[in-house]
Amino acid sequence: MSLIFKKKKNIHLKFIIIIIISILFIIVDRYYNYFFIIKNYIDKKMSYTYVYLNKPYTIYNHIYDVYKQNKSIKSQNILLYKKLFLKNIELFFYKNYLYEFNNIYKILSIKLNTTKTIFSKKIPIILPWYSDKIFINKGLQDNIIPGNIAINDHGVIGQVLFTNKYVSSILLICSRYNSIHVHAHNNNANFILNGIGCKYPPLLKSEDISPNIIININDILFTSGLNDYHLVNYPVAKVINIKHTKNNMNIIFAQPLVQIEQIKYLLIINT
Repeated sequence: MSLIFKKKKNIHLKFIIIIIISILFIIVDRYYNYFFIIKNYIDKKMSYTYVYLNKPYTIYNHIYDVYKQNKSIKSQNILLYKKLFLKNIELFFYKNYLYEFNNIYKILSIKLNTTKTIFSKKIPIILPWYSDKIFINKGLQDNIIPGNIAINDHGVIGQVLFTNKYVSSILLICSRYNSIHVHAHNNNANFILNGIGCKYPPLLKSEDISPNIIININDILFTSGLNDYHLVNYPVAKVINIKHTKNNMNIIFAQPLVQIEQIKYLLIINT
């Protein structure tokens, strides 16, 4: 019993001492601010520790923010790329429509002495059997008949060879089975140009030309109106070579002004 009593007495004594010391600390801090100074000192020393301890978290936050920004930028770039891709497709179609419109406008703006013209379009063929023929989307129901002349804004294309109700075939001027009466602007002499083939490069030639007929390289040859061609002075071909034969005659080689592979729209002159 005595031991228990002593222990309780010691506890009470310690408690009283702690209270007294606390009161003294409060009084001293109130008048002298020692604890405030100590606290500031400790805070200053600990601030560096806080900075170092907070560094990994700061780095993590920075990396996470950069990741989020990159992800957002990538998403925006993908969206912008899709929009740009769609705009480029629209622009391509607009340019194609403009190109088609300009081609049609050029052909319809051709000034001719005749008003009997029929606008037509070349029928595209993936594997063409003939290099010297093309087919168009107009036929007998459009009053097209064999012998009609086909032209575009560059020059003479050829003549209608065959036609049915809906489709016609045109024999190109470079065909070996085609010929055309032409003349140059610098003289009144007429001569015949014969096709020698439409495989690249398409060519025409005229043989036994008298040296008295002045023809030069790069001269433009025009229709003379003969040989059932009722279209006069329309461009046909450009002279690209002149050969002299042993019997003192000339052979003229010419290239059609029409670009055969680029024909799409044309006019049929209905005679």
